[in-house]
Amino acid sequence: MSSLKYVLVASALLVLSAIYIASALIKQDKQLNFITPVKQFLLLTQEELSALAYPVRSIESFYAASDNVSKEEFSDYASVLFEHYKALTGIAYFGNEVFNSGAKEAEFWEATGIPNATAEQAIHDAIQLQMLSKLEVGKAVTTPIFKEFDRNLIGVFYRMHDSEGILLLLFNFEKAFRLVLDNKIAEDFVLHESVNGQRTLIYDHMINNNISFDSYSSSLNFFDRDWEITVHRQFSPGQYWYLIIPLLSAVIAFFIFSMHKYSLRLSRMHNEKSEAIEQLKFAQEKIIESEKINAMGGLVAGISHEVNTPLGISITSSSHMKELLAELDMDFKNGVLDSDKFEDFLSTAKDITDLSIKNMQRASKLVASFKRVAVLNSDDASQLEEVDVTTLINDYVAAYRINSDNSKIQFETQLPSSARIKTYPTVITQILSYLTSNTLIHAMKPGQQQCEITITLTPSGDAYEFMFCDNGIGVNEQDLKKVFEPFFTTKRGAGNAGLGLSVVYNLVKSKLESDVHYDSVPDEGFCISFLLHDLN
Repeated sequence: MSSLKYVLVASALLVLSAIYIASALIKQDKQLNFITPVKQFLLLTQEELSALAYPVRSIESFYAASDNVSKEEFSDYASVLFEHYKALTGIAYFGNEVFNSGAKEAEFWEATGIPNATAEQAIHDAIQLQMLSKLEVGKAVTTPIFKEFDRNLIGVFYRMHDSEGILLLLFNFEKAFRLVLDNKIAEDFVLHESVNGQRTLIYDHMINNNISFDSYSSSLNFFDRDWEITVHRQFSPGQYWYLIIPLLSAVIAFFIFSMHKYSLRLSRMHNEKSEAIEQLKFAQEKIIESEKINAMGGLVAGISHEVNTPLGISITSSSHMKELLAELDMDFKNGVLDSDKFEDFLSTAKDITDLSIKNMQRASKLVASFKRVAVLNSDDASQLEEVDVTTLINDYVAAYRINSDNSKIQFETQLPSSARIKTYPTVITQILSYLTSNTLIHAMKPGQQQCEITITLTPSGDAYEFMFCDNGIGVNEQDLKKVFEPFFTTKRGAGNAGLGLSVVYNLVKSKLESDVHYDSVPDEGFCISFLLHDLN
């Protein structure tokens, strides 16, 4: 039951983590797909609004550069401003008398679809609001937003330097905003302004009903007015797809909890089988240990038999030689040593010495053969060379036919025209030599005059498959498992050490870095194969 509690806690943590990840992804989506672009649009909007101050400064510079501005000059200059500033809809110029006489017709008036009465009304409203009386030189004040001919207009009064008069510029308020905010991301917005400490809605541009809870607010400046703009995000189902994550995590947590309960039931059912498997493993380990002991016994017996025989003969010969020397010394001291006895001694000593040397050489050869089992330190197999294996095999077969005195072995090769790889050529030659010797000693059937060896080299990916087969008596199933064990031989009394195939196995595994495959059918022959890799 304690494990079930842990699973419940882990499931709860999984669901909570999924909720946290989903909320983080929703927040990131809001930041990337709404807040960041809206910030950029509002920054551009502020730049557009700030740029509307340029016509005011431009007209002032225009008047300052001329002693007497005519109506035609004013009209031409205004048309240039209308062309460059799309939100600018009207320009009026009033003399300084407007401060004293109240509402007065503008001296110059240029507009795009707005009558002169609009300018006069703006002057009248400004006087009523005492805006002009507070207007300082080089300063601008703005009127509240008012509607005229289905346009939302806002006026800007500016008092020029050097008593040049007053300018009134009328801007299409909505167009000034839509020049930048004409996109789906920021098309729904409202403007607020603080009037006498109270936040008042001054403009509403909410054209969509499907609005989400996300919004972004920022401040905007237009001459002497400070506005707060709030952009609302349109609702999109895609932004809430992340809520699937906690739902899926809840399903996964429930599935894990159910599977854990089911696994507990299976575990209880499995306990009895586990005990049986443990007993089986124990029995297998005992069998493997027994096989290792048997193999070690065979190895020890092979070494003992092969080495002790020549050593025993050498020891016996040396002991007999010692006895003969003692008899010779006795006869010499007693003065009975004659030429016949001395001649017999020399003949016998020569035979004994030859026998001892022959058996000591045989023991030395056996020790050298045993050392070849550990081929990792072989100096002959330490140099990698790029060779053509086809040429190497053909050269070996040709050399064997020339140097061998018997004709019991006949070679047949099935080789590609070329097989160039980087490998140990000496190792391959040693393997061919050991395999041929093994065939010559063990493969011949009773009465068989010749044994045929087939050497095949077949491309296999980046390597070549080497196969060596004979048509001899083969190996029975019982002995086939032991053919690579050191000192295992089926002809123990014939002077064979049983190291040939063991050396071949170690050469292939340690030097050629390949696996040995072999098979045999009694009375049909024996085959051995392995891959020759490019060892570069």
